Amino acid sequence: MIVENIKGLCRLNGTNINRIEMQCGFSHGSVRKWDDNPPSVWKVKAVADLFGVTVDDIIREQTTDRAE
Repeated sequence: MIVENIKGLCRLNGTNINRIEMQCGFSHGSVRKWDDNPPSVWKVKAVADLFGVTVDDIIREQTTDRAE
């Protein structure tokens, strides 16, 4: 759920998870593990701030594709 939402935000913003990890200072491959090993709220907030969305947008169960 979290990873899919981030992937959707990446698609909408023309970026990818590797770039997000670098911009936020996370280790390579860490975001892809977040569905199995939930991150701290601070890490989710860092991603949300980067995209200009809320933490809820990252963790909600709905898709992040707002173009629909």
